[in-house]
Amino acid sequence: MLVPSKGPTAEERLEVMQAALNGVAQRPDANDLSREMARFRRPHDDIFPADVFLDLAADALDVAGVTRAEPLEYAGIRERFLPECEFRGNTDHQKSHYALRAAAMIHGGVRPDLGEDAGWWRVGNLPLFALLAFVAYVRVAAERNGESVTAIARRIAQRHGVDVSV
Repeated sequence: MLVPSKGPTAEERLEVMQAALNGVAQRPDANDLSREMARFRRPHDDIFPADVFLDLAADALDVAGVTRAEPLEYAGIRERFLPECEFRGNTDHQKSHYALRAAAMIHGGVRPDLGEDAGWWRVGNLPLFALLAFVAYVRVAAERNGESVTAIARRIAQRHGVDVSV
């Protein structure tokens, strides 16, 4: 079972937010961003920084205006918004869909039990799939709003008092 983060301070959470928002604004390839963000990973049984990435992904859904009245078509979402990413095997497919759905749950006001839900994974790659969900939903917001990914990253950054410097 994955456990809630032990010790990330508010400053560390903001550092991850700022790095993720700057990263998505500056790197058009999600694979490059995931390599950069690996520096924040903790032991495989810790949900940090996945929880931060999923919160940012939920913010992106909010900025995109996704609501029950204005839904987002989920079918084919990875192919449309993460075309550079290759998901191999059923496990990768299930994990990536879990992260996308977990962010939607958070956006809807339901906090998923990340530790319990992802505990069977055995490999601590929840942060990777959570980051990819964040990238996908930022791209969704950019497309729906007719704005750049950088503009969306800045809008999300303002919500958290962090700076996107591009």
